[in-house]
Amino acid sequence: MQKVGSYLKSKRLESGVTQKQLAEMFGLSTSQYISNVELDKCGPSLLKLDIWCEAVGANPNTVFKCLMSEYRSNVRAGLGMNP
Repeated sequence: MQKVGSYLKSKRLESGVTQKQLAEMFGLSTSQYISNVELDKCGPSLLKLDIWCEAVGANPNTVFKCLMSEYRSNVRAGLGMNP
């Protein structure tokens, strides 16, 4: 399954929204947070996920499936199990 950051980035690029524009929608002064999420350095804020999805045309169900897949892999790795 695709990582959530990669999915959100692809949808943003398809929609023509810039990182700066998206950051402004969140009330941020820089786009560093958007970049970090898209590079999978951190996850998106669940409190702002609806805004993000609407802004770039992302499917919220797909985002949650990506997040749950990543979470499941991280938990399994933490327990020493195969992802």
